[in-house]
Amino acid sequence: MRTRELFEMLGFQQDWEANTDQRPAYYYDFGNLRLTAAEVMSDGLRPCFHLGGVQRGANSIGMVDFEMPVEIESYEQGVAWIWYGVGEKFEPRIPTSWLAEGQAWKKHLPWIRRMRDYERRPQCLVEKNWFRVAIKKLRPLAATASESDLVWLSFDGESLRIAACGATIVLPATGVAWGTHYAIKATALNHLPRRLTTHVPISVWNTKLSIGSKVWHLAEPDPIATRPA
Repeated sequence: MRTRELFEMLGFQQDWEANTDQRPAYYYDFGNLRLTAAEVMSDGLRPCFHLGGVQRGANSIGMVDFEMPVEIESYEQGVAWIWYGVGEKFEPRIPTSWLAEGQAWKKHLPWIRRMRDYERRPQCLVEKNWFRVAIKKLRPLAATASESDLVWLSFDGESLRIAACGATIVLPATGVAWGTHYAIKATALNHLPRRLTTHVPISVWNTKLSIGSKVWHLAEPDPIATRPA
């Protein structure tokens, strides 16, 4: 959905005199905030809408300044974006029903969605003493591992299973069961963390596996290779 279409639907007024890369610009009068929207080039050299204005309260004054992409995923996302941009505590002097709906739709905002996905990432916690035992068994395997050897990790909600180079280690762990196995190169075992917290966090995010403070890219196994049982 084009952001211009959203502005028209919400009742923004066209402004043909404003300084903008693409006419018309737009504005919306909330009574205590005249919110302007002009298409400009972002710092990343991509077209976007710059929205801004001066928000005036009974005993306060503040600046509104944020950007929106020229295309959005949905009407709900666009409304939530404006609601977030003007401030969660902003109360328009002129009643604006659509703005109040933004809070209910904030789950559509990209950064809120990423945060939610991050919180739901595959992860578990292993007690330090248990993980020390695993490290003593895993590090020597790195010396004999080839570049094609993989370490497979899986978690069933109670036990973390690590399988590498013919050896399998099962550790008690806490968290929500993972839906699949994950692999890193077995040579990475030589770089397992040496300093451990009371509970060692293990997680997967953005194609990377983290163990404590160490991070590795997930491996892409041979399609004909089999995962450990």
